[in-house]
Amino acid sequence: MAISFRRRGSLGVAAILIAAAVTAATVNSTRAPADTGASCGVAYTIAWQTPSDSPPDFGATVTVTNNSPYPISGWTVSWTYTAGQSIVAGSAYSANVTQTGSTVTATPEAGYNANLAAGASTTWGFHADYNGTSNPVPAITCSGPSQGLGSATLSGPLDPLGVNTAAWDTNFTDPAISSGLSAASIGLIRYPGGSWADQYLWQPNTVNGATQPVNFAQYSSQVDAITGGQKLVTINYGSDTPQAAAAWVTQSATAGEGVNLWEIGN
Repeated sequence: MAISFRRRGSLGVAAILIAAAVTAATVNSTRAPADTGASCGVAYTIAWQTPSDSPPDFGATVTVTNNSPYPISGWTVSWTYTAGQSIVAGSAYSANVTQTGSTVTATPEAGYNANLAAGASTTWGFHADYNGTSNPVPAITCSGPSQGLGSATLSGPLDPLGVNTAAWDTNFTDPAISSGLSAASIGLIRYPGGSWADQYLWQPNTVNGATQPVNFAQYSSQVDAITGGQKLVTINYGSDTPQAAAAWVTQSATAGEGVNLWEIGN
């Protein structure tokens, strides 16, 4: 389930409270695997074959389809022949096809058909020899690039209904806010807020030299006061340093201000 956040002031929070009073949902998840890009699909078709030729030969086409919801910029197709089939050197078109023993590997040709939008396909083919009697379609696989190679472990159930607060939001620390969010079953709170996050320096609690009304400790304390409160902190990707980000993570651990989820950049 995707979680979408928008920059909201106190009026936005009030609107969310009303909406959340009507409906709220909780997803129980302990591990959220990253997308592996395994949704690249492929189909192998024998277009023709002539057993009377010397040697007997056939033509095949292969269609690669991007079944993922995002564009891919490369793919690799592979299979293993089981009946001695042999691709004719130089006959492949619209793909780079190599055969080593019985194993065949194919990749895009010069990049022109490497980029596939979501749902898009590309077809290529080749000419090959076989024994004239047996030419079974091989088991064929396709792999594409992934959107990520890791996984995220959550500390507990993730409530997908949340709000975006900001370091400038003077109303956030009001006692009524934690009570209202608790009553509305809204626990996930993002800080220090939208595009503000890429300007916010957490250690001096400033944006462009101006001190902000809500520092990290105050934000953390307020979220802890919310029933089922969870912290989502956005690290400054635009104007702070990796050292400052590391110090923030350390601070959240040593001061008992544990953060449930981190993200880098707005």
